[in-house]
Amino acid sequence: MENFNYENRHYLALKQEDLKLNKEKIEWIFTNYEQITFSVKWNKNKTPILMMNGYKIASISNLKSHINIHDLKGEFNFNNTPLLRVSCRF
Repeated sequence: MENFNYENRHYLALKQEDLKLNKEKIEWIFTNYEQITFSVKWNKNKTPILMMNGYKIASISNLKSHINIHDLKGEFNFNNTPLLRVSCRF
């Protein structure tokens, strides 16, 4: 029971190369915005993209086409990899 997911949250599989490329942008948003909002936008190729306060941050590889996503929450770790983890509810 120790590892049971009571909140039924799922982690998004963020493309690590995108996170590395956008590290400075992520740190800038974290430093300069009082409230950080996450959203998912679908590009022309039907690839989901994680948005952070309106900025493109990383591609997401484990989402099915246009699934309803609720309650996105981010966990920041500027010292280790992964830099950012985002969980959600479907």
